[in-house]
Amino acid sequence: MNFLVGQSYLSFEHWKSLIQLISHSDSAILKYPTLYFDFLSDVYFQITFVPEDFFADIVTCNNFLFNCLQRLHRNIKDHDDAETKIKNKADRFISYMTTKFGWDFEDLGEEEPTVVGEIHSTLG
Repeated sequence: MNFLVGQSYLSFEHWKSLIQLISHSDSAILKYPTLYFDFLSDVYFQITFVPEDFFADIVTCNNFLFNCLQRLHRNIKDHDDAETKIKNKADRFISYMTTKFGWDFEDLGEEEPTVVGEIHSTLG
């Protein structure tokens, strides 16, 4: 969350792109379970530094973080083959986000398009 500390808009846009890519790539959940497990931990840690009102008004603005995390939560829940530890971690994370921001992740609303493709990891 370099954008919060250094006020870097480019860093913020890059962070948003990563959040969107990982949240919307539903087929990657089964291929890269460790990535998703670590991703949930990283975003949780990053969000702990965000004030409650940073993403507060989801009614009057397009809250990309809420939309992405709602999609990620739905994708993880929909994969019966996803590892139990990822499902449990996602449930705890969503519970935390609901408490912190008051967001309702169960209201799924309109269906969004799915990103089709693969995530290629260079992390070995």
